[in-house]
Amino acid sequence: MTDQAQVAQLLSSPYHEDLLLRSYANLVSRVQPNGYFPESMTGAYRGMYPRTIGALARLFLATDRGDLIERMLRFCFRAMAQFEMERVPHVIGEESVANGIAGVDDVDQIDGQAHVILAWALLALAKGRTSFQEETYAAVSTLMDRSSTAPYLSFCTRWRIEPGVVLNTHLEHSRERQYWHAYDFLSQSFVAASLEAMRDVALQMNDAKHFERWTARLQTLENNIAKSMTRDLDGKRIYVEMLLPTGRAPAVFPGIGWLNLAPVAAGWRGVEGEWLSQTIDVWHRGAAIRWRDMSVTASDWLPDQRGNELITKVLGWDLVYCVRHAEWSRAIDILTFLEQVNGQGLPSESFVYNTNSDTWSVRDCAAKGAATSSGPPGSISRSKTIRSG
Repeated sequence: MTDQAQVAQLLSSPYHEDLLLRSYANLVSRVQPNGYFPESMTGAYRGMYPRTIGALARLFLATDRGDLIERMLRFCFRAMAQFEMERVPHVIGEESVANGIAGVDDVDQIDGQAHVILAWALLALAKGRTSFQEETYAAVSTLMDRSSTAPYLSFCTRWRIEPGVVLNTHLEHSRERQYWHAYDFLSQSFVAASLEAMRDVALQMNDAKHFERWTARLQTLENNIAKSMTRDLDGKRIYVEMLLPTGRAPAVFPGIGWLNLAPVAAGWRGVEGEWLSQTIDVWHRGAAIRWRDMSVTASDWLPDQRGNELITKVLGWDLVYCVRHAEWSRAIDILTFLEQVNGQGLPSESFVYNTNSDTWSVRDCAAKGAATSSGPPGSISRSKTIRSG
């Protein structure tokens, strides 16, 4: 049996079919009639994260459940109107008759805003000119305009050294468990993908002004990404994970990690394929964790330090990448790892490797219950430990 055939066999196995069906049914059931979608089933994460609408959009469109995307978007837009916000909030709470939608967190995350814009645009392109699209096009166009101008994206670099790429003041990163102030590859990917999709919607809407504006901004952004967010490593061109502002020329962050897979999740068509492949190859080799007869990739890597956490959504992004690039043996390892370490039920949030004991612990914040608590505030680890051999 070829490796490609083995991947197909694993995906159609009872374990992976059950994992997919359970996960999908759970996601659908969490979309409430008013559009509220709780991020966590345990309360570890409070409220609804609007950025998650972007993560769900492609899935629900693939299963012809665009109605669920519209429902969640309407809830998000009503929250923005109630809070008198000109941008997408980070977290919003449940709705009550007495108080309306509860506010939880108004942190400004440009990548999260791009997720919402992209979800709206993908729905519009899939469903055509619906009444929902007609009602909300002007508001989403304004969001796209603001997301592709200062302070997020500035092409005016004459009086200050700026790279002309997207700045995220509150990048939510696994590194150091904190927000980063950075020009990061995740934000570039989702803003660029949003510009691509909104440009296509403008064409659908016969909106020549925005078609030209977003086409121009996309081209300039992609040129600047190619110029400022790449570097040479061992004679090959790769994308950087982040540029860190210094007040002068930004500093290149030396690591590579899950942020560099963002074009896969965003569906950004303008990424340079060879450079992306060379970047992910460095990450695969440098961040490899070899366990039993498998090799999986830690989510974060530095030249002198490999991380020990595998974020489950990143395993999914990596699986898609490997299948698209015919890296069948890696895809087999990812699928086998999930079956052996995650076990039955819903996917866990992440897996943490203990190099001393050669074991895995399962960290669960959003999906399952927990027996013990460890790690940063709000993270929960099950007592389950998986040993080698």
